[in-house]
Amino acid sequence: MSIQKQRIGIVLTKPPAYSETFFRNKVEVLERAGYEVILFTGGKRKGGGHFKHISVGFDIQRPRWQLPFQMIWATCRLALSPRRALRLFKLNQADDYTLRDNIASLMNAAHIIGYDLRWLHFGFALNAILLENLARVTGARMAVSIRGFDISIIPLKSPGVYKRVWPKVDRLHYISEALYRKALADGLPATTSAMKIEPAVDATMFDRFPAPPPANDGLTRFLTIGRLTWKKGYPHVLKALQLLKAEGVRFTYHIIGEGEELEELLYLRSTFGLQEEVVLTGKQSHRETMSLLRGSDIYLQYSVQEGFCNAVLEAQLMEKLCIVSDAEGLPENVLHGETGWVVESFRPDLLHQRILDVLNTDPGDLKRIRTAASERVKKQFSLEVQRENFIRFYEA
Repeated sequence: MSIQKQRIGIVLTKPPAYSETFFRNKVEVLERAGYEVILFTGGKRKGGGHFKHISVGFDIQRPRWQLPFQMIWATCRLALSPRRALRLFKLNQADDYTLRDNIASLMNAAHIIGYDLRWLHFGFALNAILLENLARVTGARMAVSIRGFDISIIPLKSPGVYKRVWPKVDRLHYISEALYRKALADGLPATTSAMKIEPAVDATMFDRFPAPPPANDGLTRFLTIGRLTWKKGYPHVLKALQLLKAEGVRFTYHIIGEGEELEELLYLRSTFGLQEEVVLTGKQSHRETMSLLRGSDIYLQYSVQEGFCNAVLEAQLMEKLCIVSDAEGLPENVLHGETGWVVESFRPDLLHQRILDVLNTDPGDLKRIRTAASERVKKQFSLEVQRENFIRFYEA
């Protein structure tokens, strides 16, 4: 196999965050299979420690005084591949690019255009905007992944934003059927080759992070792992827990993560009288996160928008009782009544009632659900399954 056939480029706006385990797992399985994976990213290298090869490109978010230097550097890179740069410019012209957009396309492509790749894979559909013709120019096939934000939110803000992307895609990767249906509704041709590859978890975590001894203090321990953002539905959870407290249930609720909604959650925690019960831990190390997960009783993921959610998989693997919303991919993640429970979103009253029902369920029935959830994750969402799927994705 030639170097080009072994080389896959992944385009992201920035290196994956610590919580974006999907990308870290993907790189690991591809490199084990003998592929060279290159991360093409804007911004800095920080956070890209799981990538052996990183090419950093133009970043509009940098201070304005740095932009002229970035443009000079990008121009120098383009000068090393003049035929490809000219071809990209002409293909963009044929797609009715404005001159400004065409220049932006060249600047954004400068750190990629000189590489010979088998696949150019845009980690989010949003990353492909203004770079729709780049794969063709470099002789690579174009792959696009869709996840919650880029297919559920971006088209609402900018209708038609992917109209140039969809016709150029050679293969689409999606993580849930709900997201694939959204892409079709947005204009993806039904004839486009598409493959569902779900997130995966490392099953060895079950043994590496043993459960702590029972606390026997009468408290039910709830947990959520995720950024403090509107999509996670935290206000609805806090309202449901306020109702639960009024019923006399004793509990704690840890939220692991940081984000822009911290002030709102601090205010709601105080307003709902949950200062003693709700703990906002901020960002935690993976070991501390797994320790809190292992010590929890019920995992809550009551999101209003969620592509799939790795944390829910990890919770099921650890035999935690999971209650999730019906947002997008979550009903595919948790099978209602079999491996956990799915509750209609935006309904804290229903979430409250479901929690009460679970707390009053026979322990034997709960044990069967825990076991079924863990076994399903080990069988269907293992790194080995994901590895085989991605090899098929790139080699089919």
